[in-house]
Amino acid sequence: MKNSNRHQGTSINAWLEEELKDEEFQALFKREKERLALALRLQAMRTKRKLSIRALAHRMETSASQVQRLLGDSVYKCTLETLIRFCVATRCSLHDIFAMQR
Repeated sequence: MKNSNRHQGTSINAWLEEELKDEEFQALFKREKERLALALRLQAMRTKRKLSIRALAHRMETSASQVQRLLGDSVYKCTLETLIRFCVATRCSLHDIFAMQR
């Protein structure tokens, strides 16, 4: 019997495989993947140190909303100074953040 589901489409993996053939898309995808990986490493370090957003913000001498942006989609806009303040607040080094396994 024929599948009559008109909403069935291409899987995300098939779509991504096709899109990654385009070099421009490939570069953008790589950049976003690296940005997400950094945000996840920062979040993992915060969790490992058992710090709340508010406690981390206090240690970094900034607002909780700034910390949320750092740990979220604005991580690629952060400065080296901000990353250093994060490291001081979590008692880790930049090497710790960039050497964490992905």
